[in-house]
Amino acid sequence: MVVDAIDQDALLRAVDGLEADVVINQLTALKNASPRLRTDDSTSALHVRGTSNLLHVANLVGARRFLVQFLVFGYGYGDHGTRELSEHDPFGHAQGGYADPVIAALESAER
Repeated sequence: MVVDAIDQDALLRAVDGLEADVVINQLTALKNASPRLRTDDSTSALHVRGTSNLLHVANLVGARRFLVQFLVFGYGYGDHGTRELSEHDPFGHAQGGYADPVIAALESAER
């Protein structure tokens, strides 16, 4: 199915009567993404509002698991060296830079 995850009413109509064990969040707006970071980034809106709507749907359809796919940018923009990052590394911490709105959106979806 194709539905706008930002439109909660449309999303609820799309899943009416469905049951699921798991909901997988693959939301992205990369097709229309700006090459520059902006505070009104459409992917960030999906990470915040879209994820919230999907979590609501997951509860309604009886899902016991909710999986989220993220970009490495949640760990911050910059050189992380040669060490591999994992879920044990700090995620979603503002760095006082231009990428903070994107990092905050990723952190919101993670929460």
